Amino acid sequence: MSSKIRVYATQNFERNLGSISDFLKTNDANQEFDRLIVQLFGTIVPNLERFPDIGVRFFDKRPLSLEGMNLVESIEKKLKNKGVLRKYMTGDYIILYVLIGNDLYLLSIKHHKQLGFQVE
Repeated sequence: MSSKIRVYATQNFERNLGSISDFLKTNDANQEFDRLIVQLFGTIVPNLERFPDIGVRFFDKRPLSLEGMNLVESIEKKLKNKGVLRKYMTGDYIILYVLIGNDLYLLSIKHHKQLGFQVE
């Protein structure tokens, strides 16, 4: 049996949660953020601990724009073949994460109506 996967939230992920909270408050959906937190710790993190490859490989679909290709190259250089960037979609949210050994790092989360990802 393999070792247990440990899930860590990066500072960027935590900032994204704050951004989602602000976004939902602006759109009169305050209770939705509470539901997200319950789902995050009750379902999403346990799913990722048990099935870390559940998300689709982010780079399997290459961007068509020059800007997108440059961003992909930048992210790939940061990863330095240490792990595979994956995208996990659940409900209204898209989560980017990377698994390095037995450590899974939550990099970014966005509500599908928010635009763009910024991975630091």
